[in-house]
Amino acid sequence: MPGAKRKAQEAAAGQGDILYLIQCSRKSCVEEYDEDLYTDCYGEDRDAAEDEVEQAVRRLDGTWLYNTPAPGNKQQTASSGSGTNSGTSSGGYKLFRDLEAANKHAAALFKELFANPPFDAAASDDEDEDEEEEEDEEADQTAFYGSRTADGRSTWQRARRYYFDPNWGDMQNVVNSMLTVEVVPATVC
Repeated sequence: MPGAKRKAQEAAAGQGDILYLIQCSRKSCVEEYDEDLYTDCYGEDRDAAEDEVEQAVRRLDGTWLYNTPAPGNKQQTASSGSGTNSGTSSGGYKLFRDLEAANKHAAALFKELFANPPFDAAASDDEDEDEEEEEDEEADQTAFYGSRTADGRSTWQRARRYYFDPNWGDMQNVVNSMLTVEVVPATVC
């Protein structure tokens, strides 16, 4: 992603102000494989089955800037490009002139991406017994997962567990996925 940041910084050159970008990232790992994954698998076949699941999960991971395609998922690609015109568009990158506007947009984007994970499966049952009650409160509690840097830039981060089957079967491989959305400066060095 250094090349994308550099291009956005170059686009900000000559404007005299500090501009801001929203950077998103997702990092996931397989915590547990479904027992049925190993049906009729022995030795190298077991390793190959695990590798297939891990590679499918890795395709959904990555780092992207707001208003550019997200890795591996049409729904998130659409989400990563939606929004208002509160910033400046430059070569596909969305630059924000106002820090508060960038922070608000990052919060809304975090909520949207977190509500629409790239995994086509429900959250793991042992995530939280009171999940239904918390879903109503989640929109109001997003600030709990956010933090601010000394210069006022927001970072939103939260991990969640999902079931995942790359072959759309009945497997329930457990994946832990960390979503991060942060406001980053776009300055010229």
